Amino acid sequence: MQSERFLSKVTAYIRSKEAQTHVYDELKQHIEYSKEAWVKKGYTSDEAERKAIEEMGSPSELGKSMDKIHRPKNDWLLISLVAVLLGASFIPILTFDSTIRFGVDMTDYFIRNKWLHLLCAAIIITVLMYIDYRKMERFSLAVYLGALIMLIILNYFPNAMVNGQSYFTVGPLHIQAWTVLPLLLIAWTGFFTKEKFKSWQLIFLFVLPLWFILSSPNLMVALIYAGIVTVLFYISDYSLKAKIVTTITVIGSMASAM
Repeated sequence: MQSERFLSKVTAYIRSKEAQTHVYDELKQHIEYSKEAWVKKGYTSDEAERKAIEEMGSPSELGKSMDKIHRPKNDWLLISLVAVLLGASFIPILTFDSTIRFGVDMTDYFIRNKWLHLLCAAIIITVLMYIDYRKMERFSLAVYLGALIMLIILNYFPNAMVNGQSYFTVGPLHIQAWTVLPLLLIAWTGFFTKEKFKSWQLIFLFVLPLWFILSSPNLMVALIYAGIVTVLFYISDYSLKAKIVTTITVIGSMASAM
């Protein structure tokens, strides 16, 4: 069909796969409406379709225009915040007197090591920017359970202790509370995409890993976990009443447990 060939030419200029489907369906519907209007004026089906397509203009120009409209945009605010946080990670190194613990100045070594870690982090972040996380939504519970299993291992089967914190080491792999934190946040992002759980279920899912993190013990990870999940919760689609009731219940439960 003429319209199919035209739409294929238009979408060929659009780089976003998701946008291709959206634009294809939208333009096809527009062509159908226009075709019906020309048929009512007395044109045959083929003539009406050709007229409708001519109204759309050049497929290359239209395709380039649609590509510009639907081009993925970088969230520069978020990127800036990540850059600031990565920069702030140097503060403990620059303010820590390594001679007290190691007997020699290890600052240069720690800075080189930090730059290596930041380079790896930047590469991973860049790759993750091009992943459609919506496809991972159905795996949210599996990711959560995986993180929970790691926390249980850290609490009950650690094979190393560093500065009072639990570690589980298998060859070059070192699992600690910081390792589990990203998995929990990914899981909660999926949980909040839709209103899947009731308030009491959210409270249970939130408090359980928090208790294990505090038991490991790692207060900093616990604070970051609680803070980010709270922010995600308050920008989710849950009702304001559900947010307030859940927050009060969690605070009350934690206060009574202390």
